[in-house]
Amino acid sequence: MSNRLNKEEVFDYLIHHKGTISELSEHFGVPKSQVKESINSIARKNSQVKKKKTKKGKIYFLETKRDLGNIHVLDRNKRDNKFTPRKYLITSAQACASPHSHFIEGLEHYCSNEDAELIILPMIGQSAREDLDQLNPVFRNFDVEYGERKLNSNIQIKQFNIRPYQIDPITGLSRFAQRETTLLFASPKQRLKPIAHSNNKYPKFLITTGACTRPNYATSMDVSAERRRLGNISTRDHIYGGIVIEIESDEKFHMRNLRANSRGKFVDFGTEYDGKEIAKSTLEALVLGDYHIGRTEEETRQANFDMIKRYNPRILVLHDTFNGHSVSKHINKQFIEQKILQQLDFGHHILEEEFRDNRNELIKLSSIMKDGEIYVIAANHHEFLNCYLNEGRFMEDVINARFGLKLASYMAEKD
Repeated sequence: MSNRLNKEEVFDYLIHHKGTISELSEHFGVPKSQVKESINSIARKNSQVKKKKTKKGKIYFLETKRDLGNIHVLDRNKRDNKFTPRKYLITSAQACASPHSHFIEGLEHYCSNEDAELIILPMIGQSAREDLDQLNPVFRNFDVEYGERKLNSNIQIKQFNIRPYQIDPITGLSRFAQRETTLLFASPKQRLKPIAHSNNKYPKFLITTGACTRPNYATSMDVSAERRRLGNISTRDHIYGGIVIEIESDEKFHMRNLRANSRGKFVDFGTEYDGKEIAKSTLEALVLGDYHIGRTEEETRQANFDMIKRYNPRILVLHDTFNGHSVSKHINKQFIEQKILQQLDFGHHILEEEFRDNRNELIKLSSIMKDGEIYVIAANHHEFLNCYLNEGRFMEDVINARFGLKLASYMAEKD
């Protein structure tokens, strides 16, 4: 029995055969973890490695063609110019920390259900003495990424070896995202920070994962007061979670975070994962992005309606519903670009019309929400109207003077 599996042997085997992890493990006489590690390593460098779900599990094989008796590996991108979408669920594990078994079970079930690949990023433990090679033995059966991995041309897994105690794990790292790509790395906290690098391109991001292990920090009285302070803060900030990365093409990707409660239960797109149990989740509240009625992109507006219908939240929370384009004093500071081109040319200079648009949109949202509640949160754009009335600017605004007087009288009675 070989002590270590040779990746070239696995590669040669997959050219001629198909097999599950168990079958390959039995064939080579090595643990399943070694087989999985070898296949993942090969797959990172060869897009021809494929897997197919069957009743006996996932079968791995290498896509090939025969040419004059010789076997040649196909380059899928050269063959049909297509990119195979992929989905990853990435979390982290701390050295010498106990795995959160129920949460990990949920992650595995999620990956099986969503055809995603689970990747574990290692972190040190309480101190540098608890190094990356001291992960709990349970992780030998998982794809643990100790190095760096490119997910597509715009996002990659990076190893910054962040201390788990660090209060803000992305401190001082912005320059690396500016120079490279979106960077994802291990931390027991979850952070998502956009990094501007151009005036006409999407920002890059710094992303941290959350963890699938229980807190492992120095909090006992036999350590220094400073370590106890950091340990207690870190214990409170510890997040059970992961990052879902959906690779659409070599350039496009989508990302979102999963966050579990202390029991390891989490929700993704309305589906609740509780270990091996799956159930439809009831959404308590949906918070939309700033609405800005009258200036909302129609595609975004329709997406909002679709989300409400799909997830049926009990509460809908709205920010900046009233845009204030009819009364904003900022518009007057740019007479041509704002006053003429953005306000007058679009008919956005009539206050009563803006009120009517707001009323109609809220009625529309109310009809979609059915019996749900809608909360309109006080916001800075709403203050545009208060300033307009308080400063008496409506008296010099002939078009809006009558309606402004009505609103001013209501405001005076209320106050």
